[in-house]
Amino acid sequence: MKKLIPVVFVLFAVFLAFVVFSRKLFVHDSVLSRSRVVVPVISDKPSRDMAETVPDTSFITLSSGETLISTVEVDIDDDGFEDQLNVIKTSSSPYLSVVVALYNAASSTYVRSFTIQTEIAQVRTFVCTSMDVIGNHKNALVYQGYADNGHFVMKIYIADTSGADGSPQKFGMRLIGDFESEGTIFIQQNQRSESYELSQSSGGSFPVWVYTSEAQSSSNSSSARLDQIQTMYDWSASERKYVEVRSIRVAGSSIAAKELAKIQDGTVSSFAKFLNGLWYKADGAEKRRFIFFDQQNEEIVFQFEDNEEVYSWTNSNLRRNGIYFSSVNKSIENLQRRFDISLVDLDEIRVKIQDDVRMLIGEENLWDGNYKKVVMKPKSRSNRENVSEYVEKLVKDVSWECDDGVRISFTNSEYTVEGASLSDRGRFTQIDIFGKTFIQFRSESGTAFFSGEYLPTSEMGADGERISLQKVSVSPEGYYNEQTKPIVLRKFVEPAEGAIVVSDSGGEDEQGDFQTQESVSQVVFASDASKEAMKELPVPKATVRISPRYFSPDGDGVGDELNVYLGIDSEAGVKKWSFVVKSPDGRKTFWSKSGTTKVDDVITWNGKSVSNELVQSATDYPYTFTLEDSNGTKCVEEGFVQVDILVIKEGGRLKIQVPSIIFRSDNADFVSDEEVRSAPDWDKESHGLDRRTIDNNIRVLHRVAEILKKFRDYRVSIEGNANNMTGSDTEEQEIVQLSKERAEFVLDWLVQNGIEADRLSAKGNGSKFPLAKSTDAENRWKNRRVEFILIK
Repeated sequence: MKKLIPVVFVLFAVFLAFVVFSRKLFVHDSVLSRSRVVVPVISDKPSRDMAETVPDTSFITLSSGETLISTVEVDIDDDGFEDQLNVIKTSSSPYLSVVVALYNAASSTYVRSFTIQTEIAQVRTFVCTSMDVIGNHKNALVYQGYADNGHFVMKIYIADTSGADGSPQKFGMRLIGDFESEGTIFIQQNQRSESYELSQSSGGSFPVWVYTSEAQSSSNSSSARLDQIQTMYDWSASERKYVEVRSIRVAGSSIAAKELAKIQDGTVSSFAKFLNGLWYKADGAEKRRFIFFDQQNEEIVFQFEDNEEVYSWTNSNLRRNGIYFSSVNKSIENLQRRFDISLVDLDEIRVKIQDDVRMLIGEENLWDGNYKKVVMKPKSRSNRENVSEYVEKLVKDVSWECDDGVRISFTNSEYTVEGASLSDRGRFTQIDIFGKTFIQFRSESGTAFFSGEYLPTSEMGADGERISLQKVSVSPEGYYNEQTKPIVLRKFVEPAEGAIVVSDSGGEDEQGDFQTQESVSQVVFASDASKEAMKELPVPKATVRISPRYFSPDGDGVGDELNVYLGIDSEAGVKKWSFVVKSPDGRKTFWSKSGTTKVDDVITWNGKSVSNELVQSATDYPYTFTLEDSNGTKCVEEGFVQVDILVIKEGGRLKIQVPSIIFRSDNADFVSDEEVRSAPDWDKESHGLDRRTIDNNIRVLHRVAEILKKFRDYRVSIEGNANNMTGSDTEEQEIVQLSKERAEFVLDWLVQNGIEADRLSAKGNGSKFPLAKSTDAENRWKNRRVEFILIK
């Protein structure tokens, strides 16, 4: 008996070795790459790296005349083993075939068991998948695509292993649903019960909807009506196939016959031209959905609130009364979207969309439905600006600049933005609605300088024409300006030798230590009549230069006074002039100087207001220099006085107050609006910072770091301060924590930018040390500040 036990173990080991060897010999699925649904994964890498597709491999031997198109793996015969559906193109036929390969568990091989010959020749329109359409927990084979006649075809097959009398027979596939239409066909995937999901009961079958259109003649020979017929098919257990359940006729709108013929009987290009433009979903929803067809750039943009998806417009096929085409997501290349668009009226279309990651999308696709075109509302020619010229000018002059030395280049339909701390690139296009021409920008980066639609206007400055881009929101009812400052573009001109170099870096210019910030000049006539009468008269000119570059009236003897150099050129003589510095919000006069006849060459200012209030640290104060000549013509020069970081001596300590560091509301970060909106859990209400605010924050912190490096012998306490709007203890606790987190954020930033961590500490004061009452709407902004206390 003892000798028998080792013998048994040896025989068992030999048996296991034989099983492993035979599986490797006969079955190749261990080394074959099976096809699978690729789920898009968002990352920071380019789109081509976002998801890798595994090449499809057939588990059966293909003949020399067969080419594998794709595969689907599913248990089609309900034996518990996964089978394979092979979509094949043969050299003997232009049409695709679906070969069903069943898995043989006994031999561990796949066997070619059944072939379905389709009527689909266009590979790009063909989709083959499987689902339980009947509700009996068995997979059916479903394929769909466009036939040669332009009709949409869908067919449903189930495995059939029994004859009509119930006796066993050879495996086959039985056709249970045969649908064809010049319109849309889709499977309505209804919700099934929990017991079905747990395999405890059968589920209801999925109905199939077939949409067709039928022209109805009218008493008016120049008109026709395009009715839509919606037919519902459902599974009949007695007939063992899908049968018609009901049909609904929906009366279409009247369509001019000639226009209808022009669109329907034209080419793909003519239909695409008809689609070109902005369409909105006509479902009465409070929040509109828009689809923008951009024929020129071959793109389709889906817009909902502040989110948008951009697809490449590819492979189009014209149908009887519509068009079918596929598109590819420009961010996730393996995500396709197929369109079936039917013509309803001259300004209305019906859209059915299928997102393709090898699965059917149900009826609840939120983009499906009727769309109306956002059409122009013409105004009289005399009132309408020819704003389309602005787009031509942007491209013609190529290079432009705006605030802080940001350079913008426009070429054809693309733009690039370059600045000291930002860069952006993307596409732009022109759209005409409501009698206006808007410029739509689509950024390709995560930190967009432009986003959405802008209304261009022009104005004349001392340095030539300027183009102003005002951010707008567009809806079917009209458009409105958003509460943001317009982006003012001026032509970029390389500075001549010896000229002042204007940039946002604050670098030394060649003619002295002057502030390097832009100013805007404009000429104002006394009236429209005088404007015409004085075209031949000389126009006054005014210039402003400001020194020092770092204006810091903090009493340290360096940069404590601002010198304003006023230049004039007026042949008619000066009647009066004024130089006015406004509060940072531009509402109130902070300080001013004026005169008549003679203009002071230099004005000196100590940085204090008429009420002896000192300027705020690291804050821009807008100024206006107004010059009026004896003819009544005014020249207005506008710009900003840039205040440096102020190191104020307070008692026995030094302190830096910076109210111009702006944080995201209720947060301690500089997260951009684009980042907030792109988050998967965005609540639709939270907002981030715009790019200019972030750039200014970084600029100020860089300057703080420069100054702190000059005070290397000092430790620095970074203290956050905030407003308590309600005065409650609960809010005070919240803002103490928030102000501390903001101080810690600044501390971390300074450490990352070269300041020794052991010199720094952070604390939150909440509203303990206010500079203004929280009820003072004009000044309470000063309370929201970060202070740097220098401790010897």
